[in-house]
Amino acid sequence: MSLILKDVFEDTKRIYGLELLAGRKGLSGIMNWVYLAEDATASDFLSPGQLVITTGVSRPHSSAWLSELIQMLIQAHTCGLIINVGNYITEEDITKEIRQLCEDSDYPLFIMPWKTHIADITHDYYNRIFADNQTEQTLTNAFLNLVRTPFDTSYSVSVLEEYGYSAHQPYGILYLQADEWNTDTTRNISRTAKAAHPQCHICITRQYLAIIIPQPDTAELCGIAEKLLHTHTLHAPGSSLYIGISNTCNCFDEFARSFYYAKSAACIAHYRQQTICNFDNLGFYKVLLSVSDRTLLKDYVRQMLGPVFDYDEQHHSNYTDTLYQYLLCDGSILRIADALYCHRNTVNYRVKLLKETLHYQLDDVPTRCELLIAYQIQKFLTLDL
Repeated sequence: MSLILKDVFEDTKRIYGLELLAGRKGLSGIMNWVYLAEDATASDFLSPGQLVITTGVSRPHSSAWLSELIQMLIQAHTCGLIINVGNYITEEDITKEIRQLCEDSDYPLFIMPWKTHIADITHDYYNRIFADNQTEQTLTNAFLNLVRTPFDTSYSVSVLEEYGYSAHQPYGILYLQADEWNTDTTRNISRTAKAAHPQCHICITRQYLAIIIPQPDTAELCGIAEKLLHTHTLHAPGSSLYIGISNTCNCFDEFARSFYYAKSAACIAHYRQQTICNFDNLGFYKVLLSVSDRTLLKDYVRQMLGPVFDYDEQHHSNYTDTLYQYLLCDGSILRIADALYCHRNTVNYRVKLLKETLHYQLDDVPTRCELLIAYQIQKFLTLDL
């Protein structure tokens, strides 16, 4: 529900006499503040998403000042500029070159008549921003309560439906995990997400961002994830970002589970050092993630691999790796030797011990399959899910 510049413009253009001169494609940007700037000295106070208003009262004698001001505003990723024309700046001062600059940069450029009081428009826009911030927090609390209290969702569902999020439509969830989050990074990610899907909601916390997308398809979710990754790389090149993509959540009753799947996919992406991980592509891990009692998984690993774990602990050996390579290499002694950097005679000795002393039936295909599953579960249990 973030304030989209286009919506604010359409709602108020007649009230304040606003006219769009250039940069229509940029109207999809988020407006999160209004700032009055008269010259380039304001650069230290600019931040992404601000709508800037200027009267030209401090304009220098140079005719290039307006172009320089706009270039500074574009570089600061402000969402647009309103020029209060009629006294210090005339419409003729806004040259074709300036309009073309804004058009080429998809930077919305507006004019507003001098008779419009700046105090009126800023007061109106500030109220809209404050109300929108309250709405955003209300929606975030409602969505996250679906996760925290999945068995008592009636209030959250009523709130979300009041704001147009139907309980019985599909949703997709992108879970973003980064080395660190700061205000600028969050704003850039939010702006990209809203531009890609204006109806999405962004849950912002100190630990993660979760983007809820109504009525998505798999290709759209992957495309948005790629755009978010590009934005993060561009604005925070020294920081890592891992994105988990959920399965399709068909209704709010499934929301907590899909959120968990998205979070788990992000954790697996981090573990594998991938940037984006789609739950639907996780293969066997999808089965493991559906097991709510992790004790069952631990017991299975212990049942299958306990003998070799105990032997290694007692003899300070590493037969655990030998058994694993035997399973991966389909019993090929040469391939196992290459993988473990040891002589094939050593491998033969170890395999004999695994079969005769630890009683692993390695010639039995179902047994080998069960053992390999146990190793996969062991890796899975190391993840902080």
